[in-house]
Amino acid sequence: MLDWYQLGFNSLWIGGCALAVAVFSWAYSEAGGTGQRLGAYLNQPEMQALIYLSGLLGSLGLTGLGRSPLERLLWALWALLFTGQIILALRDRQ
Repeated sequence: MLDWYQLGFNSLWIGGCALAVAVFSWAYSEAGGTGQRLGAYLNQPEMQALIYLSGLLGSLGLTGLGRSPLERLLWALWALLFTGQIILALRDRQ
């Protein structure tokens, strides 16, 4: 029998990792094509928001997979931190 609960939360953190790899790959390609440094390209608010989104997905997935209540609480706090960072990055964009 398939455990849908585990599948869902594992999908979240794996999706977060995949998004992080995609963002860094995209940034590397764009920075090289425009002659910018990778760090300067990653410091743009849109890129920062995507990186924080990948962290949010990862921490949400691991919140659901935590074994102890303390572990779940700590991952939930990380998720709140990433949510705040996304809001700040998008606010900087405007």
